Amino acid sequence: SFAPLKYSQEEVKNILDILPNGQMIADAKKQDFQNLASDFAILHFSAHAMVNSENPDYSFIAFSQKNKEIDESELLFINDIYASTLLAEMVVLSACETGLGKIEKGEGVMSLARAFTYAGAKSIITSLWRVNDRKTAELMTYFYEYLQEGQSKDKALFLSKQKFIEKGIDIHPYYWAGFVPIGNMSPIEKSNNWWMYLMI
Repeated sequence: SFAPLKYSQEEVKNILDILPNGQMIADAKKQDFQNLASDFAILHFSAHAMVNSENPDYSFIAFSQKNKEIDESELLFINDIYASTLLAEMVVLSACETGLGKIEKGEGVMSLARAFTYAGAKSIITSLWRVNDRKTAELMTYFYEYLQEGQSKDKALFLSKQKFIEKGIDIHPYYWAGFVPIGNMSPIEKSNNWWMYLMI
């Protein structure tokens, strides 16, 4: 079962204050992803994720559940992502352990982040351990503020971590160091699809 993500909607609402033409899908379903994901330039997942280090095919992102019990029909497995076609400039995986997975010889880490790259995403923000819900919401708010200023993706993430530390509250690396960038780090091109987002 999954514990409630108390700060998930707050995280996305904060981002939409920065990027007001975005779209938030609260209580999103797997079908929402399958129907809409290919239409948007930025995909932001604020959700539960689980990695299976023995069998990567069973790693997943969990969409809204009807109750506390896991509903397998609402799990986005790695193979579902491989089967997708994305045009995303960036995918932000604001969830636990999305950069982890089994290391396969000649392939690398078989992670959720890798699956999104395979599906066509140009860059990924991914996590290396179980992240804190409330602190992640704070860090992601800073990240999008710096993106909106025109910073490159890696610089925006660096500056957001620096700002988090400067706040002087809960500055242990556990709270801010878990997110890393992968792929094309250039700034989001505002002249193209800057105002087209999908926030889940």
